Parts: sequence; structure tokens; C-alpha cells
Amino acid sequence: TCLHESTPEIFTAWFSDLKLKSKNLSNHRGVLSTFFTWAMSTPRQWIAVNPMASVVVPKVKRGIPKIISAQAAQQIMGFVESIEDGRLSLIYSLLLLAGIRPDGEMKRLAALVNGGGGDEVFANCPEQIEIPPEISKTDSPRWIETEGNLGEWLVRYPPTPNQFDVRLYDRYRPIIYKKFGIPKNVFRHNFDSYCAKKHGA
Repeated sequence: TCLHESTPEIFTAWFSDLKLKSKNLSNHRGVLSTFFTWAMSTPRQWIAVNPMASVVVPKVKRGIPKIISAQAAQQIMGFVESIEDGRLSLIYSLLLLAGIRPDGEMKRLAALVNGGGGDEVFANCPEQIEIPPEISKTDSPRWIETEGNLGEWLVRYPPTPNQFDVRLYDRYRPIIYKKFGIPKNVFRHNFDSYCAKKHGA
């Protein structure tokens, strides 16, 4: 009932004041549009129109994801395995070969394993890994087939609390990324590219 004709312009001005990147603005618009659609639906019908329908945000430019070569991946894993008796090897094999996201997902996974709850994730190892909703960025479960040599890394470095030392990971991460010039999200991009090449988009 508080919406009026100028509401889209108010949101447009607000988005402009936020000074966010196109992708973030598009995400904001999407979340608000979902909320207003919910407010329009039965039995609520609190509003007659979705004001987001008239709000325009800059088009998101999709760049080409950066990936690293198999040789570079081998060099990275070789270096990682030389650190602290290989205690970061499992984490980096999951980043590179399982597509686990490096911040939220990996740290939630480490907390789960260190809290004694990792059995459900690695119950079917080394053939498959199950990412439960409480770890997944999308709040949806997903299953990762341990193709290629990921299964061998899981056998060599079993998923125990000793292999999920977040403090050790945080300490060496900037060193490893700087040494090899690792771009943001490159590990997940590599994993996705590998899957697309093998199985199709």
C-alpha cells in the first residue's frame, strides 16, 4: 500500500547511490523482485504491481573465466604437498579437483569435519563427495564424482581434522596465490571447465 508511481525511480536512485558493480546491482534487483512477487501473490496481494519490473540495472558483462594449465596445477600441488608434511594437500585438491569454493564452503566444510560431522560428506569416498545444504553456497546439496586423480589424493590424505587446518590454510594462502599468480576463483573455473569438456555443458 505504500508503493506509488515514483517507487521505481526511488529504487533506481538508491541503486545508483550504492555504487556497486553491475553483478551486485543485478543481484539486489533480483532479490527485491522475488520479494515483491511474493507480496503480490495470493493470499497476500498487498501490492498490485512489482516495482522492480520498471527498474533497469546495467547489463552484466560476462568475461572469459581464467583457468590454469595442467602443468601449472601440477606445480601448485607439488608445492602445496611440500608444506607442513602435506597438511594442505587435501584442501587444495578439493579446491582444484572438486570445485569447492575457497572461502565459505571450504571453511564450513573444515568446521564440520573438525566438529566430528564429516562422515556424511565423505561416506562414499573415494568415489564420491556429498556437499550438504549447510555447506553449499546455494543451500542445495550436490554430489561430486571424484574423477581423475582426486580419489588418489583422498586416499593419500584422508579427510581428517588434521587435514582441515583453517589457520594453516589462511597463513599460506596469500603465499601460494602470489607465488603462482593464481587469479580469483581459478580453481573452481578449472573444475567447471574440466567437467564441461568431459561431460558437455
